[in-house]
Amino acid sequence: MLCPPAVEPGGGIWQRILDRYGAEILLPEPAPAPLDRARLGAIVFGDVAERRWLEAQIHPDVAGQFDRAIAALPQAPILILVIPLLFEANLTHRVTETWVVNCTAEQQRQRLIARNGLSPAEADARIAAHECPWPKKCDRADVVLDNSHSRADLLRQVDQQLCA
Repeated sequence: MLCPPAVEPGGGIWQRILDRYGAEILLPEPAPAPLDRARLGAIVFGDVAERRWLEAQIHPDVAGQFDRAIAALPQAPILILVIPLLFEANLTHRVTETWVVNCTAEQQRQRLIARNGLSPAEADARIAAHECPWPKKCDRADVVLDNSHSRADLLRQVDQQLCA
């Protein structure tokens, strides 16, 4: 079961973001247009107050989506919640076990640049914005998966942990 994006075009959070930053934050598509995530990212990763404002809009909605998803699957033996900001959003009480997928700092930087088309400085700003640095996340996790090699290697680690 996948949860819908918290900032769906036309939704409440989408509207609050539009009200705050104006139509220039939207992609040039028919209304209601999706957010231009690159433009929004440039704003919120360049200003801590703006990032905190955006997180205050999104985190409660995401937490509610997780609660509804969990309630809809009461008999499921395993539920996997992908929560990139698990520690930062104080959502650890919603899970019984935490897994962190980790790689080297340079790999993280290069992957951000490649995936999001960021400059090195923009990637560094996004990494620095995490209030819980990766080493601390790894210390807090029940399981740490090494994602510095192939996808097949990562999936092998997942299988090993699930079968343990």
